[in-house]
Amino acid sequence: MGIVKVNSLENSSSQPVVTLNTDGTTRFYSSYDPGGFTLPTWTDETTRPSTNLIPFSMGYNMDKRQAELFAGFDENGRPLWYKLPTRVQFGGVSTYNDMVNLNGNLGSYTYNQVSQIRAEIESYGYTLIATPAYAGMAESMGGTTGTINSLRQFNSSEFDSGSEIELSSGFSDSGLNGMPAMIFAGFGPNGYEGIAFQGYRTYGSGTSLKNFFSPQQNRELAVMVIDKNGNERSATTGQSTIYSDNQQPNSNGYYQSNRFAADDGSWGFRFGASRIDGNGGPYLSGNSADAYGVENRNGGDASNSDFFFGNASTSSTSQGFYFFIKKV
Repeated sequence: MGIVKVNSLENSSSQPVVTLNTDGTTRFYSSYDPGGFTLPTWTDETTRPSTNLIPFSMGYNMDKRQAELFAGFDENGRPLWYKLPTRVQFGGVSTYNDMVNLNGNLGSYTYNQVSQIRAEIESYGYTLIATPAYAGMAESMGGTTGTINSLRQFNSSEFDSGSEIELSSGFSDSGLNGMPAMIFAGFGPNGYEGIAFQGYRTYGSGTSLKNFFSPQQNRELAVMVIDKNGNERSATTGQSTIYSDNQQPNSNGYYQSNRFAADDGSWGFRFGASRIDGNGGPYLSGNSADAYGVENRNGGDASNSDFFFGNASTSSTSQGFYFFIKKV
């Protein structure tokens, strides 16, 4: 069997269409993304095209999550498909498309596979900033100045840095575009449940992570959720959060380097609920079907084991949330 080595494809005018990078990523050039260049897909190897095959044409195996290149036929007339284990991003680079792609990539992980989940998040250019979970989302969530390697941590260096957060883009509802945001993925006892957008709609360019928490005040949110089955829900107004009215954040957005909040806290949001506040309410628990996140509601970080992700909300200590941002 021969070996075909490919690092780029061009059209008949010698314009680049796609580049297969050495770091495992695949780039589709803007003039072909998304309208001019269409990447065929098939469910698995049994549904690949079998007629009208063109040598060096490529498609995407949805089951294996890999690009596949048709390289011709062997001596027995059987098609040769070369597998390209790479992350293929559909639809161009935008907040919405990143969420769609991550929603497809995170489904195979369980709540405590921190390094693997972080790697998926980082592969799209995001930075993991906090992993709130049962027994560590406020008073018992400790800080780290380096890479987050476990649940119940926040990255104090990212809060300290003052790095500007990229503004959101790509949503069909314009009310979700043009704002800084945190995105988070939720994992419960049954595995991955979905991904959520928490946009700070009164903020704009120049916003950094600390501005989401300091000074201690209520902040208006535009939100959107994509569950693991691809169902979407959004609201551009009607919800807000203060996290905790007794967090006592310093100027960089956290209480102490080894303790995120002085007292209580709610990570996430609830559709239609204003001023979510882990210290005095309203709480995420006010309507679990509308809630997404985890909270210490005026108790200890291990005082309840509620996991909130809409209709997948439940009570379990086997849970974890991954909050991340994209910097300019």
